[in-house]
Amino acid sequence: MKKIKYRLFLFISFQLCIFCFPLLCYCVFPAEEFLVQEVIDGDTIRLANGEIVRYLGIDTSELRWYKGGSWVYHPQPFAEEAKKYNSLLVEGKKVKLEFDQEKKDKQKRLLAYVYVDNLFVNAEILKQGYAFFDIRVPNVKHSKELSESYQQAKKERVGLWKEATEEIISPALVKNFSGKIKTIEGVVTKILDKRKIIKLVLDGDGEGKTGLGIVIYKNNLSLFKKEGINPKETYLNKIVRLAGLICEYKKGFEIIVHHPAEIEILK
Repeated sequence: MKKIKYRLFLFISFQLCIFCFPLLCYCVFPAEEFLVQEVIDGDTIRLANGEIVRYLGIDTSELRWYKGGSWVYHPQPFAEEAKKYNSLLVEGKKVKLEFDQEKKDKQKRLLAYVYVDNLFVNAEILKQGYAFFDIRVPNVKHSKELSESYQQAKKERVGLWKEATEEIISPALVKNFSGKIKTIEGVVTKILDKRKIIKLVLDGDGEGKTGLGIVIYKNNLSLFKKEGINPKETYLNKIVRLAGLICEYKKGFEIIVHHPAEIEILK
């Protein structure tokens, strides 16, 4: 009787595998393909059907700034290199799109994970150091794989991370590197809890007049909680290190982070 039940279990399991495997493949690699007509920048493409696709989970430096009512060509560090690499991967090729919880953003662009054959384009751009890790809740389907690609690029110091990790600067020097990609190390002396963000303050002069704000959007706090981190408690009075694009905002300087993997606690 036990042998019969065991054989029945094996038969049912085998049938389920045959039925479910094609469905699993369809979810990861959808059957429909789209021709890439234009590569707009390192993380955005235009399809032949007119749809614009913004890659999920990554963020490349901007090629243009909106200034005086129009877009001005003024590339940030590594923006041109990112576009060139994205072009090499997808331009003129057929791609498959995988969607997450949100299919479009406020600009009506498709939000997608992009594949050329079996190559996961989003992860590949991260792995080669052409993009920042930019995971945002609720679109977290591939957060683990993308986090690993980001950490690999930093460890191997490829792409933008080569320059970013050449020199570690203190919060007091951040004001000299606005618009640059740098590694900063300092003590979190204060934490600000605002309506939409948590800001970790790395004081640069002991008086709060210089330094760096590490911005964490509250929408992404679940990613920190998943790793056992409460930003308001975990980082206070700790020496931390992070790398990113230093942005000037309201007479201060900030780096936006989306995942705990981007902040290293030294002690």
